[in-house]
This record gives sequence, C-alpha cells and structure tokens, in this order.
Amino acid sequence: MFVVGENASASSKALVSLFPTICMSSMVKVILGFESNGHGVLWSNFERDYKNFSISTGMATMAASFCFWSLLGLYLENVLPRQFGRR
Repeated sequence: MFVVGENASASSKALVSLFPTICMSSMVKVILGFESNGHGVLWSNFERDYKNFSISTGMATMAASFCFWSLLGLYLENVLPRQFGRR
C-alpha cells in the first residue's frame, strides 16, 4: 500500500505509520535493529532513532491512529443506513 524507503525522513515515516500495520512493521524493524546491535530496547533508548524511526514515535502514532480509527468507526456506525431500524 504505502512504501517508504529505509532512508525516508522521520516525518514521512511518522505520517505513514498512522496506518497500524505500517507502524507495527516499522517498530519491529527498530526492535530488530537494536537487538542485532546488541543493545536491546530499554527505557534509555526508547526515543533513539534507528533509520529515522523510534519506538516512542511508533507508540505515539499507534495511540493517535487508535483514536482516529475509533472515532471514524463511531461516526460511520451512526451515519450509514442499516437494514432494520433507523439512524
């Protein structure tokens, strides 16, 4: 769907990661990068960028996307017609 390169800017990666699957994929890449370097994910490197993305950015965009998609779902649930009843 959306493909961002490894060297894309941090803002473009954060914008695209509003889609939960892309965000999770990016966070797994960060975790694997830290683990392969022997550092692991700790509170001390929670905000450290790895290829222009960090775990804190991923968590923030996951929270924002949760709110956005939940509100969109509630809105559509109340607006779209149903087979029985009325909206």
